[in-house]
Parts: sequence; C-alpha cells; structure tokens
Amino acid sequence: DGLDVNSGGTVYATNGYGASIVSSNESAFEIQATRFELTNAGAIQGRFTAISVTPNTAASSAVPVYIFNDGSIHSSNADAIFVSTGNNTTISNNGLIAGENEGIQLTDGLVTATITNTGHLSGSNGNGIDASNTAVEINNTGVIASTDGIGLLLEDSTGSILNTSYINNSGTISSHVTSRSIDVVGDTAVEINN
Repeated sequence: DGLDVNSGGTVYATNGYGASIVSSNESAFEIQATRFELTNAGAIQGRFTAISVTPNTAASSAVPVYIFNDGSIHSSNADAIFVSTGNNTTISNNGLIAGENEGIQLTDGLVTATITNTGHLSGSNGNGIDASNTAVEINNTGVIASTDGIGLLLEDSTGSILNTSYINNSGTISSHVTSRSIDVVGDTAVEINN
C-alpha cells in the first residue's frame, strides 16, 4: 500500500498540487481508524482500491470519513473509494474520481452520507456510485457515469428502514449499457429533484 494505517485515533492526510500517492500493486490508502480526513489536490492511484476506509473495530464501530478532492483519485483494478461502516460520510469531488469497478462504494453506513460532485465521477465495470445499506444525499452538477453498470445504485437489504435518500441533480447521471441511470433496490425511500 502507498499508505497503510491502523489507528485508534484520527488520520489526517493532505496530498497537494503536483504531488502523487501511488501504489502499483495494492491500495494507495488502506485506512483503519476512528476518523479519516483527506484533502487531495494531486493524484492518488492504486492498482486495487485507491482509498479504502474501515473502522478500527478495537476502538470504534463506525468511522466518520471526510474526503475533499480537487485532483484525481483512480483505481486501475477496483473501486476508487470504498467506505465500510462510515458515520456521516462526506465526499466532495471537484476533480476526477474513477474506478475500474465502482467510482464510490459505500456499505453499511450510519446516519446519511453526503456526496457533492461538480467534477467527473465514474465506474467502469461497476457503478458510478454504489450505496448499499446506506442513506445518501447526492448533490450533482457534474457527471456521474458508468460504462458497464448503473450511474447510481441505491440498495437496501437490511429489512429495516433507512433514512430517506435525496438526489439533487442538475448535471448528468448516465449509464452506457443499461436504460437505468438510477436504480433503487429494496425499501429505501428516495426523493429525486432533477
């Protein structure tokens, strides 16, 4: 991994303009922590998941995650960003987030995750955004796209009712191979403003 941290505390990371964090064999960021904050204006690239964040289960059952991207986050073989059991996850993209699988994958999140996109966010073999058992608020004025999957997939398999998800779109959400740019599976309530 480019950066592999297992911490019972907060991990702060900044990757500045012109800087690169690259792993040619594994993930660029492999984080287990009680809180993770990343500001990126450079290039982050991993062969596997570019940024993977999970809780440090010895210290916390969920992890607040804050990612602010003005540069590029790219995976050549997996997800660009993967967050498991995030707590109030916030991702802001003004640059490029691109995964060979999912652009962003969120699983089993608490409260509501917020994704704001004014740039380009895409998945190739997977979905642009895949939110599984996670309520989301998505504010898109850019492009959310998938080559072989769905632009935005919301899935609820918990059997319990999640918070209402909100999709506010004045940009583009698209899929190149299916008729479903947005797909909602399960009992999740979704409000769409387009």
